[in-house]
Amino acid sequence: QDPFWCSLSMPGASTPVVVLAFLACSHALPVPVVEEDVSPADRQQAKEFLSHFYDYNANARHDIFREKIKEMQSFFGLKVTGNLSPETMDMMKKPRCGVPDVANFKVFPGRPRWPTNTLTYRIITYTPD
Repeated sequence: QDPFWCSLSMPGASTPVVVLAFLACSHALPVPVVEEDVSPADRQQAKEFLSHFYDYNANARHDIFREKIKEMQSFFGLKVTGNLSPETMDMMKKPRCGVPDVANFKVFPGRPRWPTNTLTYRIITYTPD
């Protein structure tokens, strides 16, 4: 057996030592995120882009912004970091159509539907192949 796990089950081990030993070996500790220099104008443009194309809500949790950035980076085949890298900002600044990239999008408000599910058509001209 692994000696670390044996020390956790020892009756004589004190709780602070066990907790410190576990924290020292844990890879799930929060790591400060170093974000590249992003101007306030670029950050605002990113928020507007994400709200239009990725269903981002500015009033949601702070980490939702990073999740939406990651989703966008993955969609465009960029390096997925969750940070506003220059490559990410360049992709956001490119001209594009107004259709969102992710599911649950609405092009028209109110979700209009065709009144019928039956489609009829007629071919007027065709080539005689």
